[in-house]
Amino acid sequence: MSFYAELDQANLTELMAYFQQPPPDGEDGYSYYVEVATLIGQQGEAGIAFLKRQRWQIDQDKLRAIIFALSYASSPTPDLLSWLVDLLKNQHANVVAEAIDGLTHLKAKEVAGQVLPLYHHDSPYVKGSVLRFMGRLQPDKALPILIEALHDPHFIVRENAVDELGEYHQEDIITCLRPLLADPHPDVRQATKTAIYGTEMLSFQRNISSEEQEIFMPYSLLVTA
Repeated sequence: MSFYAELDQANLTELMAYFQQPPPDGEDGYSYYVEVATLIGQQGEAGIAFLKRQRWQIDQDKLRAIIFALSYASSPTPDLLSWLVDLLKNQHANVVAEAIDGLTHLKAKEVAGQVLPLYHHDSPYVKGSVLRFMGRLQPDKALPILIEALHDPHFIVRENAVDELGEYHQEDIITCLRPLLADPHPDVRQATKTAIYGTEMLSFQRNISSEEQEIFMPYSLLVTA
């Protein structure tokens, strides 16, 4: 089910029409178009073909929605990857960040040479997307950069660094994360708590028997609920 009731029973023709219309009053354009574009992408080849025809949108919300939907609905064809790489030069930072996330989802390690220099971009959202690309596709090379990013002046970058470091599930990384439990921004503090808890929980489970895990797991779910 979608967040928008009118989309739940819509066919491809109706979804395409919704995509061409303004979002409902009071709704965030990006969130709305992502929902519509994702449903279009789920309609098979005809839906994907429609999204590809719309790739030259100048509306940022629609363009970002198309990037998102195609990255999830399509395979990493040379045409799609080339388009996403071209978008790395887009003048709008949010489009660049979305393109990097699309390349990340498509596991396009081969374009690292075009993505990694964007870590020096002025936008914290672009820097955050580069950290996600590195953390997921080049984890060994990413580690020192992620640790350095914990000290970035912008909370978005610090939060992304914490999230990616949390995926390593290495106990020695907790030492680097603990100072951010006192970070000035609440999102960073919450991300740090989650990363540390996840790492400690996984470490604990590795060191107890399967019988003990069966006893402990219901209680751990209550703690995280």
